[in-house]
Amino acid sequence: MINILQKLSPDDIRSDFSQGELRLNCEIVSKRAEVMAKFTGFRGSGWLCTAERQNIIIFAEDSPPPAEAGGEWPLWGEAVKGAESLHLRRYDTGWQITTITKFSSSKGILLHKRLLARSGPPFIYEISCTPQEINGVAELRQTSYRFVGFLPQSGE
Repeated sequence: MINILQKLSPDDIRSDFSQGELRLNCEIVSKRAEVMAKFTGFRGSGWLCTAERQNIIIFAEDSPPPAEAGGEWPLWGEAVKGAESLHLRRYDTGWQITTITKFSSSKGILLHKRLLARSGPPFIYEISCTPQEINGVAELRQTSYRFVGFLPQSGE
């Protein structure tokens, strides 16, 4: 695990944070059609990377990935709908779909982090950090993360 304090910039320290934690539920899917049905059926906003396209597909809640993407080979994708996010990743033997749910808790801290994409809007992630004892010292450590949307770009 990476000590999250080493990765924070001054802007991140001033960013919003709250108490809470993230719960993860993983599922392995071996059929392409089934994984795409689960991903598009989530009906959130997000992004999808397929083997057939050079650029990622960005979609909103009211406009899911295009129908032709359902026949493509998904590699990676994330979507968000309220307090729940969906993470899709291709592995050798199939896909892993992880449902990540935000919940209130006094045990952890949730931070927001911006990540820049090669094209399109910056991605926003919520990072869950909890205290862990390391050599007798309580350190704040990243335990999980979830995609929460896109940072609006100027002029949009």
